[in-house]
Amino acid sequence: MKRLVLILAALAAFTALPPSQAQAYSYYITLRNDTNMEVNFALGLKVPSWDALMRGWWSVPPNSSREVYHEYGGDIKFVYWIAETKGAAWYGRESETIFEVVPEKFEYKTDISEKDNRGTHSPKNKNGIRMVPFRKAPMSRGRCTIRVTM
Repeated sequence: MKRLVLILAALAAFTALPPSQAQAYSYYITLRNDTNMEVNFALGLKVPSWDALMRGWWSVPPNSSREVYHEYGGDIKFVYWIAETKGAAWYGRESETIFEVVPEKFEYKTDISEKDNRGTHSPKNKNGIRMVPFRKAPMSRGRCTIRVTM
């Protein structure tokens, strides 16, 4: 009987957590650079409350990888991404979803227009802003690996 009371008390304590704590999900995105140059990545997380949470930039040295950790209170289905280095870029096709990026670090939330498949919001800093088609990578069990090679 004592054991049942302890189990019920633990269950009640867990369910009493605020929704943001009770439903927090952890996501790990591995950025893999199989080139001989430093590569910079920008990411967009497909989240339920917004179409995308856009963030950049992560620098990955040549022939190495970097893990990006993100905690979010919802289910992320896939990751939008681009990668750039001097003389090369890994972008999506023009028909894919287009977002705005700037040269400096950025973070912003955006919806995606159904009419033209473009992000509807921009980074706060508009210096050097440009529109880029992003690729998509599926998120599986809270993990995603994005790999660039020449």
